[in-house]
Amino acid sequence: MKKSFLTLAFALAPACAFAWMGFDSATSELVEVTPEASVPSRGQTIVVHDIARNTNITCLVRDVYRNTQTVELSVTPSDGDDRTLVMEGK
Repeated sequence: MKKSFLTLAFALAPACAFAWMGFDSATSELVEVTPEASVPSRGQTIVVHDIARNTNITCLVRDVYRNTQTVELSVTPSDGDDRTLVMEGK
Protein backbone atom coordinates (compact mmCIF):
# COMPACT_ATOMS: atom_id res chain seq x y z
CA MET A 1 0.00 0.00 0.00
CA LYS A 2 2.77 2.42 0.94
CA LYS A 3 4.67 1.65 -2.26
CA SER A 4 1.64 2.29 -4.47
CA PHE A 5 0.97 5.61 -2.70
CA LEU A 6 4.56 6.77 -3.27
CA THR A 7 4.41 5.71 -6.91
CA LEU A 8 1.21 7.70 -7.38
CA ALA A 9 2.67 10.73 -5.59
CA PHE A 10 5.78 10.75 -7.79
CA ALA A 11 3.68 10.28 -10.93
CA LEU A 12 1.48 13.28 -10.13
CA ALA A 13 4.23 15.57 -8.83
CA PRO A 14 5.66 16.57 -12.23
CA ALA A 15 2.23 17.52 -13.55
CA CYS A 16 1.70 19.88 -10.63
CA ALA A 17 5.21 21.32 -10.73
CA PHE A 18 5.08 22.72 -14.27
CA ALA A 19 2.03 24.99 -14.02
CA TRP A 20 1.98 28.67 -13.11
CA MET A 21 -1.17 29.42 -11.09
CA GLY A 22 -3.33 32.51 -11.29
CA PHE A 23 -6.85 33.74 -12.00
CA ASP A 24 -8.80 35.61 -14.65
CA SER A 25 -9.48 39.12 -13.35
CA ALA A 26 -12.91 39.38 -15.03
CA THR A 27 -14.36 36.05 -13.86
CA SER A 28 -12.12 35.15 -10.87
CA GLU A 29 -11.79 31.63 -12.29
CA LEU A 30 -8.53 29.80 -11.64
CA VAL A 31 -6.12 29.34 -14.55
CA GLU A 32 -2.75 27.69 -15.13
CA VAL A 33 -0.19 28.89 -17.64
CA THR A 34 2.36 26.57 -19.26
CA PRO A 35 5.27 26.54 -19.66
CA GLU A 36 6.13 27.91 -16.25
CA ALA A 37 9.86 28.33 -16.88
CA SER A 38 9.85 32.13 -17.01
CA VAL A 39 7.57 35.13 -17.26
CA PRO A 40 6.44 35.34 -20.89
CA SER A 41 7.24 38.46 -22.84
CA ARG A 42 5.11 40.53 -25.15
CA GLY A 43 4.37 38.75 -28.42
CA GLN A 44 4.84 35.22 -27.08
CA THR A 45 2.19 32.53 -27.39
CA ILE A 46 1.18 30.74 -24.19
CA VAL A 47 -1.26 27.96 -23.30
CA VAL A 48 -3.82 28.87 -20.62
CA HIS A 49 -5.65 26.02 -18.88
CA ASP A 50 -9.05 27.17 -17.61
CA ILE A 51 -9.56 24.97 -14.54
CA ALA A 52 -13.33 25.55 -14.22
CA ARG A 53 -14.02 24.58 -17.84
CA ASN A 54 -11.14 22.06 -18.06
CA THR A 55 -10.06 23.51 -21.43
CA ASN A 56 -6.80 24.76 -22.90
CA ILE A 57 -6.71 28.07 -24.78
CA THR A 58 -3.79 29.35 -26.85
CA CYS A 59 -3.25 33.06 -26.22
CA LEU A 60 -1.01 35.82 -27.52
CA VAL A 61 0.62 37.92 -24.78
CA ARG A 62 -0.13 41.62 -25.37
CA ASP A 63 1.40 43.15 -22.23
CA VAL A 64 3.14 42.06 -19.04
CA TYR A 65 2.86 44.09 -15.83
CA ARG A 66 5.03 43.12 -12.86
CA ASN A 67 3.86 44.11 -9.40
CA THR A 68 5.45 43.35 -6.04
CA GLN A 69 3.45 40.15 -5.49
CA THR A 70 1.80 39.37 -8.84
CA VAL A 71 2.36 39.43 -12.57
CA GLU A 72 -0.52 40.60 -14.75
CA LEU A 73 -0.69 39.22 -18.28
CA SER A 74 -2.90 40.91 -20.86
CA VAL A 75 -3.62 38.20 -23.40
CA THR A 76 -5.75 37.71 -26.49
CA PRO A 77 -7.10 34.20 -27.10
CA SER A 78 -8.04 32.94 -30.55
CA ASP A 79 -11.68 34.02 -30.04
CA GLY A 80 -10.48 37.64 -29.82
CA ASP A 81 -11.78 38.60 -26.35
CA ASP A 82 -8.98 40.25 -24.35
CA ARG A 83 -8.34 38.77 -20.91
CA THR A 84 -6.23 39.88 -17.97
CA LEU A 85 -4.64 37.06 -16.00
CA VAL A 86 -3.28 37.78 -12.53
CA MET A 87 -0.52 35.27 -11.83
CA GLU A 88 1.69 34.45 -8.84
CA GLY A 89 4.71 36.73 -8.62
CA LYS A 90 8.07 35.42 -9.81
